[in-house]
Amino acid sequence: MQSMEDFWTYETQLTEGSGYGQYSLAHLLCLIVFFSLQYVFCHHFDQKTEAQKQKMIRRAAIACACMQGTRDFYLVSIGVFRIEHLPFHLCGQAIFIYLIREFCCGKKGKAFLGEIAVTLNLPGAIAAVLFPDWTEYPLFSFMNLMNYATHFTFVLYPLLIYRHKEVHLAFRHMWYEAVYLAAVCIPLYYFNVHFGTNFMFLNEPVPPLDQITAVFGPQGYIPGLCLLMLVWLIAVYGAERKLRTWRKN
Repeated sequence: MQSMEDFWTYETQLTEGSGYGQYSLAHLLCLIVFFSLQYVFCHHFDQKTEAQKQKMIRRAAIACACMQGTRDFYLVSIGVFRIEHLPFHLCGQAIFIYLIREFCCGKKGKAFLGEIAVTLNLPGAIAAVLFPDWTEYPLFSFMNLMNYATHFTFVLYPLLIYRHKEVHLAFRHMWYEAVYLAAVCIPLYYFNVHFGTNFMFLNEPVPPLDQITAVFGPQGYIPGLCLLMLVWLIAVYGAERKLRTWRKN
């Protein structure tokens, strides 16, 4: 039986076999709860008045920062916070994107960052829970629960602004993602080289991105990532166009 001491244990002090595997029963249960709660929140959102919807969207953005801050405070308090814990992965960047969009942007800025949130941060956060890198923790542990809770807010905010029709995806906006990724990935790549980190998995593939090197080889990893992103964006914008056509008919 798991003790409360295990609840607060950091990964370096965990005993072997204390976690759960990807797509184990425990992981599948977590996914069911995760996406069921997303549905509940979105359904609840749809019943709100316009003013209440605006408040809920802003609270979702603030909740992202609060969740991340709580996790990082815990890591600092036990003396294990390291540079790789910074929120520089694609889903972690959502904290800055969401807060800036809600509190520091005009109409054009909101349109730009809203599209980034839906096309990049949202799938990045979903990918993180589908392929979690925290399964070495017990199911009932602070870090496991906090990681799911944090990513819950990363997913919720873009879902809410999309349902609120604040984001209008269109192929002519694909340059939004190109500009954002170039502005972020180029300096982050060299940051990774200098500090030995792997933010956004730019410098070293992890499952399932290791399939890119299996196809293109180690030297083709970055071009393969770019190709994957292009295919993803075409799929997203194409699906949105089809959906709009279907709604009109």
